[in-house]
Amino acid sequence: MARTEGVAISTFSRPEDMFDHLDSFPASAVYYIDSCLADGEKGEYIALELSQKVIGNIYLATGYDKEKFEDLDYIKGVVGKDFPTTKGKK
Repeated sequence: MARTEGVAISTFSRPEDMFDHLDSFPASAVYYIDSCLADGEKGEYIALELSQKVIGNIYLATGYDKEKFEDLDYIKGVVGKDFPTTKGKK
């Protein structure tokens, strides 16, 4: 899907791997973090740590209602778990 959208994508299974690569991403990078991570880790905490290292463009991907996360001012938005298309197509 990313290739057909013309989007470069990097995925990480461990938050520390993502943090190790932050310097390789442009300032305009967009970050999507799953709310429910392995071993019960919460994506909200990873997003908070990320927000202290990068500016904006942090989204939480979840199946939960958006209202559950409305107090998280370091999150730009809450989205579902489908790949975010840039052209509005699926």
